[in-house]
Amino acid sequence: MRKLGFFIGVVVGAASVFSYQMMEKKHHPSAFPILERQGYTLAYDSRGKIPFWTHEQISKESLAKVADRKRMDFCEDPHLYASHRSTLEDYAKSGFDRGHVVPAADVRFSDEALKETFYLSNIAPQHPQCNRGMWVQLERYVRMLVDEEGPLEVISGPLFIPQKGKDGKRYVTYQVIGKNDVAVPTHFFKVIKNVLKTWVYVIPNGPVKGELKDYQFSLEELERISGIQFTY
Repeated sequence: MRKLGFFIGVVVGAASVFSYQMMEKKHHPSAFPILERQGYTLAYDSRGKIPFWTHEQISKESLAKVADRKRMDFCEDPHLYASHRSTLEDYAKSGFDRGHVVPAADVRFSDEALKETFYLSNIAPQHPQCNRGMWVQLERYVRMLVDEEGPLEVISGPLFIPQKGKDGKRYVTYQVIGKNDVAVPTHFFKVIKNVLKTWVYVIPNGPVKGELKDYQFSLEELERISGIQFTY
């Protein structure tokens, strides 16, 4: 830190073309890479080792079932810096499912596209009752909406929502798993859009009861707590 501060001081104090060119050659730190896949785009949280958000464009054509899921296995994402990846060992005996953020069932139009949904960069730790219950209901509902509403944009991701502690103050606390400290989200969100309508859901990452409609959410509030802008 002292060296960096000294260098900045020198550059700022020396108003010369040479100093400015030196600044231009400096490399900025890199994090939260954007990964373009055949069936989706993903912003990766290289600190939590889970997606920050995913974006899909879904239509009847893209949902066509061609590839076979039975031949697919979860694997590390080879396109990520090694120390930023999660691994299969992180999830082993953790008590959490390897939960797809972009569902495999959304991306069946080719073997390669389906395979990319099994990269661990598209996976987050999900409580089994969430992953196999309300979350999968929501995924199926989205595919049903395509039949009713036509092509859709879908943005999904994890959330870390503050909870009130015993002292009355609000804290963001979450579990991590494995040697790579993979973050366990407190909630998951999904924003579904077409030219006329927007549907928003936030689902707790735990035992979830009730009906899907009970988890509808305000888009404005989701933008505030997620730090993501969905309106444009």
